[in-house]
Amino acid sequence: MTDPTLYSLHWDLDSILPNPLTPAFAAHLEQFKADLTQLAGASDALPAVQDAAAPKVWGPFIEQLSAILARQEDLNAFLGCHAAVDAENKEFQRIEGVLSALTPLRQRALANVELAFVGVDEAAFDTFIGGDAQLKSLRFVLEECRRNAALRLPKEQEQLANELAVDGAQAWSRLYDRISGELKIEVMERGQIVQKSPGQIQFDMPERSVRQNNFYAFDKAWAGLAETAADALNHLSGARLTKYKRLGVDHLAAPLRLNRMTRGTLDAMWGTVNDQRACLLPYLQRKAKLLGLSQLAYYDIYAPLPTSLSAC
Repeated sequence: MTDPTLYSLHWDLDSILPNPLTPAFAAHLEQFKADLTQLAGASDALPAVQDAAAPKVWGPFIEQLSAILARQEDLNAFLGCHAAVDAENKEFQRIEGVLSALTPLRQRALANVELAFVGVDEAAFDTFIGGDAQLKSLRFVLEECRRNAALRLPKEQEQLANELAVDGAQAWSRLYDRISGELKIEVMERGQIVQKSPGQIQFDMPERSVRQNNFYAFDKAWAGLAETAADALNHLSGARLTKYKRLGVDHLAAPLRLNRMTRGTLDAMWGTVNDQRACLLPYLQRKAKLLGLSQLAYYDIYAPLPTSLSAC
């Protein structure tokens, strides 16, 4: 069995980027902000897709956009990992807010790209793609941009919505992440009460009493935040539904489009799941019998089977 003390319980994040609390990281973030600001400005000046000279401008721009988006995803993940390790660190939360405040610049560039394809017919699109090798290699991505343009508000409204989202939907999202990250669950471990995060609570131990106690402690801790969490999630959904109302589309239009699905595919998938539920019941009933139970509780689902399967 692997020695649990062999590996560190913390990520070696400083091998990826400078620690967020250092001047080196502040300089890195400032450089990213400058590069993103420049990119957003360049997106405002992109020539119309139908212009003959457009491909030679768009090719390098798309390459730059891809690099900037990758850097932003890395920064989000990097800061998110630091915040997960130390969820109560106010400085990490502040820096996450600074990075979130740059989102309108990102969205401005993406909106400009997608809205540029509104009203562009297939022939004009083919001519545009054929004018640059980089664009030709990204045909699938740019076709996605054409389709996604249907989920964009008019340009001015889109930019306003993106700016408002920093203190709206995104702020609610960060609030939910913070309160869930700060949540501590008290459980008994080796005769002592210890505090753990939700992700550390296990339901796959052999002893049913331990699984059960962990479940009740987990449920009790979340119950104290139930209304706050519900408010956060409801407001996140409310912001999304308000935009869909403005666009004149139903609540599934964007999820289906972004997942490249049709409503028929979604209905067929869930219809199959519903029709085949009975296939799972014998397995669950058999597992309950092997565990010596009349019925599985939630905290029994991931329990290991006994080493001796005499109940078979």
